[in-house]
Amino acid sequence: MSARADTRPAALPASASRTLPKAAETLRPGGFIPILHALRRLKSSPGEPMKETVLDLLMFLFENYMEDEDRLPPQNERSGLQLKLLEAGFDHDEIEHAFGWLEGVLEQGAVSGPERDQAFRVYSDDEQMMLDIEARGFLMQLEQIGVLSPSTRETVVERAMALGEEEIDADRLKWVVLLVLFAKPGEEQAFAWMEDLVFEDAAVLH
Repeated sequence: MSARADTRPAALPASASRTLPKAAETLRPGGFIPILHALRRLKSSPGEPMKETVLDLLMFLFENYMEDEDRLPPQNERSGLQLKLLEAGFDHDEIEHAFGWLEGVLEQGAVSGPERDQAFRVYSDDEQMMLDIEARGFLMQLEQIGVLSPSTRETVVERAMALGEEEIDADRLKWVVLLVLFAKPGEEQAFAWMEDLVFEDAAVLH
C-alpha cells in the first residue's frame, strides 16, 4: 500500500469509519489482482479462456506500476508503462483504451459545473442495467459520508458506463471510484481513504 494511505482524509466525518470498513494498517502486497484472476477463472466456462477487460487492465496497471505515483503520468511519460503492459500480455488497443479511459476522467472534470446538493440521484435504464442496486447504494453511501462530491459521483457513473461491461457490481465499482479519485486533481484525501478501503477488502479475501 502506498505512503499516501497514511494521510487519512481529515475532512471526512467521524461517522465514515462506522459506515464503511475501517482501513487496515498492514496489508499483504500484491493481493488483489491474483485473487481477482482466480475468481474470474472460476466464473468462466470450462475450456473458455479468461477474457480481460479494460477495468482488469486498469487494476493491474494501478497495483503494479502506479500505486506509488501521486498523479496520472502525462502522455510523454507513458512509453515505459505501455511497454511493461505489452510484456504482461495486454495488447496495444487495450492499453490505449485504458489510458483513454483515464484521460476521460480529466475531460469529464473539465466540463462539470458548480457543485449542487442532490438528495436523490435518478439513474437511467441503461445505468441501472450496468450498476446493480448494491453498486448504486454504495455510491450514495460514499456521497453521504463525503468521499464523493456530486460532480465526482457523476464522473464515476460516466466512467463506469464507458467501460462497456454488461454489469459492474459493488466490488468492481470500488476500483472505478479509486481510479477516478486517483486521476482527478484535488481528490488526494478522498483517494487515500478509498485506497485504504479497497486494499483492506483485498486483504480480507486472503
